[in-house]
Amino acid sequence: MLPKLKPKVVPLALLVLSSAWVALVFGPLIFFLLSPTRDIQQVVGGLEGRIGVPEGLGSLQRTVFGSVGCLRRAIPVSAYYGGSIEYEHDDLRKSRTTQVSYLAWFERRPNPTILIITRTEVEGSPVRFDVNEARPLTLLRLRSTSIAALAFSLYSYRRRGRFLGRHDEPIAPV
Repeated sequence: MLPKLKPKVVPLALLVLSSAWVALVFGPLIFFLLSPTRDIQQVVGGLEGRIGVPEGLGSLQRTVFGSVGCLRRAIPVSAYYGGSIEYEHDDLRKSRTTQVSYLAWFERRPNPTILIITRTEVEGSPVRFDVNEARPLTLLRLRSTSIAALAFSLYSYRRRGRFLGRHDEPIAPV
């Protein structure tokens, strides 16, 4: 048998969960904006043509310049930080991954695109960079879903409280 919950518990639980979801989605981006990764900023600067790219990415820079031109503007819109530990045959390997997504405009492309730069650092190996591209709607779907869940839970919490206040309190004579 399920325990009987107070009427405001479910909307409050939804509000807490959706707030945590929004914090998980936007927290890494805020962290990146406050303390950016120097290597990734160097890659973006290299694609803009302002500074040189890290070692090993010269061919990527030439390919990007040849196909879509220089990067005109890049706005960070998403960040991810992760790490893992692998244990294999008495060998312990640690890896750290940083991924930053930018809303990017290039010279020869009329519409913006999502530029994804991934920095992978595996213990005992050189740092590796991967640069990919995605459609802006992909990122918009992730962001809007978490914000919609927060808005719905906030609406539900406020609505439930307002209606309960009308029916639970006795009406005082005027």
